[in-house]
Amino acid sequence: MNSSRSKLRLIPLAGAIALLAGPLAGCSAVTEMLGSGDAWAITYEVSLEGGDSDLPTGITYLDTRTRSDAQTTEQASMGAPASGDGASPWSVESIVRVGDLARVSAEPPAGTRATCRILIDGTREIASETGEAGAPVRCEARAPKFAE
Repeated sequence: MNSSRSKLRLIPLAGAIALLAGPLAGCSAVTEMLGSGDAWAITYEVSLEGGDSDLPTGITYLDTRTRSDAQTTEQASMGAPASGDGASPWSVESIVRVGDLARVSAEPPAGTRATCRILIDGTREIASETGEAGAPVRCEARAPKFAE
């Protein structure tokens, strides 16, 4: 008789564990699907020096529109260069999840040196490269973890 009472006491305990574990398993599945959720604001920049002052052709970069979107390779839209304010002639904002790759590349006109940079939050440089005149440049880096 005591053994049937013990079994009856375990049923509510097992039910409570199932109720608590179900949502937690769901959260872990969502976290796995979306990643950690931590993401940085990224600025990709390309600037030119010497030679032809036209904007570079062939700028590509990795873009993530929202934290849950997959990264895509995008072509730069060519706008007018910045005038006299010291800003790069081309830049774009994106986001990158912690641990994901950030990348920008450009192929400058002949006789022109290109420099690419990747900035976190518009200030912290995580990659930079300057190429030879007319040579392509490529910057890439993994987005670091947040400081804890």
